[in-house]
Amino acid sequence: MFEKNITPADHRPPKLSVYDLYEGIFEGDVVDGLYNNGQLVAFSWCIPKVKELYVNVIAVNPTFHNRGYARLLLEGAEEKAERLNLPALSLAVDPLNGPGISSYFHQGFKIVDFNPSYYGSNFPNSRRLIMQKDLQSPPKEYQFETSCLSSDYSLLAELIHEGYEGTAIEMSPSFNNYENTILFEK
Repeated sequence: MFEKNITPADHRPPKLSVYDLYEGIFEGDVVDGLYNNGQLVAFSWCIPKVKELYVNVIAVNPTFHNRGYARLLLEGAEEKAERLNLPALSLAVDPLNGPGISSYFHQGFKIVDFNPSYYGSNFPNSRRLIMQKDLQSPPKEYQFETSCLSSDYSLLAELIHEGYEGTAIEMSPSFNNYENTILFEK
């Protein structure tokens, strides 16, 4: 049902099982679903951490893409983080998932870290941008400073290491996610 994914097949995370989901719920994770005419069309799975609510999964049935379901789930996650008195939301996204990155920027997330092997050595293409939304501080005033292609992993890591935050994305006119440009500010 939720198989369509913009992330290249060799970049996808390990599949989660129903057992993983039940185990997470048992440990206090937060799972929400959105329904349309009794059909589950989107769900989120969030994990409370010490200083943030980590959005582990946002999944929307491809038939229901571009209807605001992911935005609603993120807004719900933000409300839960505030109720839990957690100062931030965070998530991980493939650098080649341009539409996802764009959506997260529009929701107020910034790129704050880069993990070249997010799921470990068994998943060699599991590079992830770590995005965060600060729920307690006023928005920062940025000046555009530099940019890089979303597929230039070494420059992504270097810019983040130097203290830059990703704040916007320019989508490739050819819809090639390897050619999207991420804008960084300090």
